[in-house]
Amino acid sequence: VKALEIFKIYTDRLKDGESEALCEEISSDFLEIQENDLIFEKSIEFKGKAYVVDNNLVIQLCLKDKASIPWNVCNRMLMTVIIVDNLYHLEPIKRIKSGVFDFSNVVRESLLLETPSFNECQPSCRDKEGITKYLKKEELVSGNAYSPFENL
Repeated sequence: VKALEIFKIYTDRLKDGESEALCEEISSDFLEIQENDLIFEKSIEFKGKAYVVDNNLVIQLCLKDKASIPWNVCNRMLMTVIIVDNLYHLEPIKRIKSGVFDFSNVVRESLLLETPSFNECQPSCRDKEGITKYLKKEELVSGNAYSPFENL
């Protein structure tokens, strides 16, 4: 993944308790994903900050993106929102030899890990009718069942 300037954090600027605000909307092209079954929207939003604590670079981020993923039954591409809330990445300063840390891989990995492997169509999908008998039905817990946390 090519390093873009907005993904670079200069650690020498974060001395003496300084922090750097990270707030951008960037094209999803940097993800370099060429899949037919996973199409990311045009832009990714991220907000957060970077700072140094005890010789460690701390990056705190919230990420938001949208991706189209097919449902395995009807193969329709369905949009799903991907949110990574309160992502923290810790990088020891001594590992950052150049004094510049590129966090694009952190964003890429986090988004891919949070992307669901499948998406479910709307309940009104006509193709879903043929498989409903195979889907697990939610059962209500009866009044006589033991619930260990009911008195908390």
